[in-house]
Amino acid sequence: MLEDIDKTKFLYSGVGPLFPEYVMILEYISKNPKKNAKEIAKALKKTKVYSELGLLTNFGFILKEGYPYKFEITPKGLNSLGE
Repeated sequence: MLEDIDKTKFLYSGVGPLFPEYVMILEYISKNPKKNAKEIAKALKKTKVYSELGLLTNFGFILKEGYPYKFEITPKGLNSLGE
């Protein structure tokens, strides 16, 4: 039950602990900047990561630029990883 509350808080306002799926994406982007969503999904062996990337972008953990979108980690994202 507590995990559901934490997940809801994070999904609503970006506050709280990061979940493992988001941490994996942030770690990959920090080591491999300027990758697009398709490359990230392939590297993480997932079918899609669009919704996760959108959420992380909306809360300021990563930035997207250009088209197709290339992703970079922000200082907030690095802080959440402990770097």
